[in-house]
Amino acid sequence: MKRLLFIAVIAMIIVAPSTALGQTRVGFSTFGEMINIPTSSHLIGPDFLKFGFGVELNNFSPFQSSQGIYFDFEPSSKYRFGLTALKKFTPEADTTAGAAAVVEAPPEFGISLQRNIFTYENMSVSAGVTNIIFTESTDSSFNQILTSKLGDFSFYAMVSREQEFELYRLRWHIGIGTDKFAADVANSKSTAIGIFVGFDLKTAFLPQIGGLRILGEYDGKGMNIGTKLPLTRDYTVNLGIMQIEKIINFGKTTEAEFPGIAMGLSINFPRKIPEEILERPIGLPAAGRVDLPPGIEGVPGLLVPSGYMSPE
Repeated sequence: MKRLLFIAVIAMIIVAPSTALGQTRVGFSTFGEMINIPTSSHLIGPDFLKFGFGVELNNFSPFQSSQGIYFDFEPSSKYRFGLTALKKFTPEADTTAGAAAVVEAPPEFGISLQRNIFTYENMSVSAGVTNIIFTESTDSSFNQILTSKLGDFSFYAMVSREQEFELYRLRWHIGIGTDKFAADVANSKSTAIGIFVGFDLKTAFLPQIGGLRILGEYDGKGMNIGTKLPLTRDYTVNLGIMQIEKIINFGKTTEAEFPGIAMGLSINFPRKIPEEILERPIGLPAAGRVDLPPGIEGVPGLLVPSGYMSPE
């Protein structure tokens, strides 16, 4: 109950009307396990729902940032749904001062859908659509309150694989997608196509609460790096740098693509796990994969954090 109240407060603060800013990219504010690309797995994850919020800083003087919240719902090993709400800034050149001016933009609400279509051993193939965006309209008529931006749809297909190295687990993802995953979309009159790739390394640090994770990705427009630091089993701090190859241009938001410093917090809602598994002693496999004993209801190969134990 306390977590639900916390979520409601954060959502109201972030999405409430203000003069804050906007762009379609906010690090750690998308569904999946990475920074700005989708993910897939041959196993079902330990959480049926994740809620998170992120902030991306793009300039300190004048101060420019974007904020976002997301809901990541994984009801089964085959389907994944995401909801996002972003407050953006749109940088525009100020010809009189020669600097970037912050332009108010309406909040964006997005929907993402993904289907796991094939799995084989430690690999999975998935396809989905993201950036189904609805933007608040200034038109007071009922039909124009939310306007669907059909041109922003981004379709993608991807392959993911998981490997274990003693106390470490490595997942990598590679895929192809349209629009969001392609560079220079604004300058293209036709549908742009690009590739994205990323890795997710779970380390042996803090294994009892999920493990410290190191992330790296190319999202079709630039390279992002980050880390996920678990505070508890249910709360994770996210830190990263967007467009790290352009970090020397930090603050120059009039460029087509510009860097940013991303940070956020994720809140996990674990799915029900059989008590026989929760009560096992520390020492589960590095990937947290366990097979259910005969007669126990659940999903075979359920993904459980290493060393997860039921509270006293």
